[in-house]
Amino acid sequence: MSIKRAYGGWHAIKALCAMGLSTFVSGCTLPQYISVYNNTEQRILVEFSVDDKKETISIDAGAAENFKIGMLVDGDILHVSYKDRIHSYRVVDVSSAYWAYEGIGPFSRITYRMQYELDGKIYILPRGSSYPLSQGAEQPPDYPLLPIDGSVSYGSTTW
Repeated sequence: MSIKRAYGGWHAIKALCAMGLSTFVSGCTLPQYISVYNNTEQRILVEFSVDDKKETISIDAGAAENFKIGMLVDGDILHVSYKDRIHSYRVVDVSSAYWAYEGIGPFSRITYRMQYELDGKIYILPRGSSYPLSQGAEQPPDYPLLPIDGSVSYGSTTW
């Protein structure tokens, strides 16, 4: 009888541990990143507000850079400086078909992969796509992002 009790007790402990781990993992939110690809012939500067502080990255022509954003929220503002103009964009959240999942388990993250074009539009890449995005690729509603009306300014490319 003691073997059955010990065996039954072991299953109860394993079940409790599995439930605890499941609760822990399901309560975790994955970190989110934006990857911006510069599909122009010159370097661009990208600024995004992250947790009430602004982060600016420089992206060479034909290159992509990542930065952690915490969480993508409708209405977040992204600024892009190219040559002598600065555009502001209101970011729109997208369906999971446009999220790239990277990593494994607790080391996973969500990345929104975007592409800045010479005409000032910002496209979002569907999961499984690679840079540069092909011409005519399908976009979700509200994409490509267009500069906010009246946001184009000319002059210095620094903030």
